[in-house]
Amino acid sequence: MNSIYFLNNKNHFMSRHVKLVILFVVCILSISQSWGQSQALVGKVYVVFSDQITVYGLNDSGSIDEDLSYTAKGGTKFSVVGFDEKNNILITFWRYPTIVNGKPKYDYSSKTIKKADFRNYQTELQFIGKWANYKQFAIKPTVLNASCKEYFAMKKDFTWGVMTLPIKARFGNGGKRLFDYEERLNLGFVFGLKKQLKGYNQQALNYLAGFGITSAKTDSSSMKDLSDYDGKTSLALSLHTGVLYQFETFQVGFFVGADFVPGTVGRSWRHQGRPWIGLAIGVSLFSKNSVDGTESGNSNKAEK
Repeated sequence: MNSIYFLNNKNHFMSRHVKLVILFVVCILSISQSWGQSQALVGKVYVVFSDQITVYGLNDSGSIDEDLSYTAKGGTKFSVVGFDEKNNILITFWRYPTIVNGKPKYDYSSKTIKKADFRNYQTELQFIGKWANYKQFAIKPTVLNASCKEYFAMKKDFTWGVMTLPIKARFGNGGKRLFDYEERLNLGFVFGLKKQLKGYNQQALNYLAGFGITSAKTDSSSMKDLSDYDGKTSLALSLHTGVLYQFETFQVGFFVGADFVPGTVGRSWRHQGRPWIGLAIGVSLFSKNSVDGTESGNSNKAEK
């Protein structure tokens, strides 16, 4: 009886701790999910599409100072850099150039300033201008939702991900190596340069290279030596490069590459190392977010 009681207590003890662990995990996931939803704004660029909006300077504690209110005109662009303790949105404006000899002069240098400097505001000015370069401001979430629209700045990032080549065409030589057309799900890992195009829609050109494992037909028309022909498919290493166009979540492009079958089958395979062209569809590409779009040569309108 004592041993049964001990086991029951032990099970109760374990069950209680398992529940606590599950509760802890659920809490962590909930917190991380809510944090991730808000932090997803960081690094994004917006443009004021109403006539004007009100922005605020920050006090020493990093909160909105209602006495430091300014007006940002329509068409002004800014980047989201964070949030204050009341969930107001912290922003920096794209840098305003200076007119020199009738032409705008842009300053895209990486300028390091102290906290005291980027909260050193002009009290005698009402409108945001060149004086606001490198300074932090805050706007309320309702203003962002009602009067601002997301804008995609011209920038370059490293990108990587997975794509599939559902259509692949192999070249013939007019002789024994015949033109071959394949429709298969060929997955591959890719990486390269993502060039985001500016505008109000997410568009980009991805210049990629990569590798993957594919299958190669080893039929009578593709083998030099029929003794190596088994009537099946063989695994092959695929190397490829190409361009992938992205519009929102749609990704499509063209690639060229070559496949390599190992062993004796590869030595007898007529398409070994020969070029092919293929239609690519992006499954998922990931990029490193750039917090400040101004580093890529973006700015607000010239200030006269």
